[in-house]
Amino acid sequence: MSFTYKTGPDGKNYAVAGEVGIDTSPVNGDPQATIEKARVIQRAALAPAEPSAQDYRVAQSAVQMMAQATIELRQTENTLETDSNNEQHSVRDTKITTSQQQDTPENQNTQINQANAARQQFDLRLQVSSQF
Repeated sequence: MSFTYKTGPDGKNYAVAGEVGIDTSPVNGDPQATIEKARVIQRAALAPAEPSAQDYRVAQSAVQMMAQATIELRQTENTLETDSNNEQHSVRDTKITTSQQQDTPENQNTQINQANAARQQFDLRLQVSSQF
């Protein structure tokens, strides 16, 4: 923080202006964290009763950062969705392949374990994508 002071009629110094430096860089590799950080920056920039031109520039920069992070987040969601669809096809192909084998109890357990593992991975990806 830095302040500009003026001496009052009583001889004491009073802060009449000031500024606070903030980190406005995006969070690398985490678009959701970048969006949250941009919201905080925007709120801080517009917090003064009478925001300055610089405050408005910082707020606008935060909006742009939020927009870019939102685009990255959507791209990540699309990638997860594509991976999920590919995994569903893989699970179906695995079921077809294993069903063509002899239906021994050992093969049935293997099929169940593979299906459960695939389902857990799919559920996890679904949870992650629903957070975005």
